[in-house]
Order: sequence, then structure tokens, then C-alpha cells
Amino acid sequence: MINTKQMVIAWDLDETLVDSSHRIRFKSNGEFDLDYWRETSKDWDIISKDKLLPLSELYYEFKKTGFSQICVTARKMEDLDYRFLEEYGFEFDMILHRENSLELDEILKSKRLKEYFDESDKIPFMAYDDKQENLEIFDRFGFRTFHAKYMNAKLKYGELSKSPKDFI
Repeated sequence: MINTKQMVIAWDLDETLVDSSHRIRFKSNGEFDLDYWRETSKDWDIISKDKLLPLSELYYEFKKTGFSQICVTARKMEDLDYRFLEEYGFEFDMILHRENSLELDEILKSKRLKEYFDESDKIPFMAYDDKQENLEIFDRFGFRTFHAKYMNAKLKYGELSKSPKDFI
């Protein structure tokens, strides 16, 4: 029998488990407006408008199984982000986040995953993210990867079951 406590499921937040698109803005030159994101991350009225995406139901199902679940996000997690996760029952064994880094998402996530696996005896199992570049990083660590935009669309329209057994 497989010891599921040693196997890791990795989750991104934005556009994977949580729809926070109302907090995203782009500058006139097309660049992501990070300053705007940081400002909206300090306002609970704005954060509380984030919505859960269909994959969050799968997260809750996996939570019942005993798998180790980690969050690997490019966000710089603030107190209100943790409050949101707590209010919606997201309990991760570890949250790997931006802290003060300005690196590209995929570089940041690669470094955070390396640090995590260098310090643990856990085994990469499955990863969910909405960006192909990040999925390629997870793949290099040995995760079976799932594109969150595709999975959320399939789950939303009922074309996939929400049972963890269907993904193992």
C-alpha cells in the first residue's frame, strides 16, 4: 500500500484554486501592474470578492485522503491572504511563496520547490497550475501535472468527476 502522507500534491492559487482576476490590472504598456496587486492585497473588501474555482472542490476531496498538500504560489503572501485561506478551509502543509523575490514565476517556483524537497523526504505526486511554464517546472521535479484552466473548465461543465480516485 502507498503511504499517501509522503506523496505531495502541489497547488497554485490564482486561476487554479481561486479566481482573483478582479484584482489584476495591466499598465498601458501591457505589463502586469504589480503595485496595483499589492495595494488590493491590503484591502479585505477586495480580497473577500475572490471566488473559489472548481478545482477547489478537488482540493477538499484530496484533503480527506491524507496526501500532503502544499501551495506553490508566485504571490507574496500577506496576512489577508492567509485569512482568506483559513476562512475557506485551505490547510496546506507548506506554503511556498514569493516573499521578497522579483524573479519570474517559473524561476521562483523552481527555487522554492528545490528548497522544499531538499529539506523533506516527500515524493512529488501531482501539481495543478494555470501556466504552462510552471507546469514544466513541476514536471522536472517528477510531478504529474494538470493545467488548471483546462481542469477548471472541464469540472465547471461537469465533464470530469471530482473524485480523487479518477486522478490517481
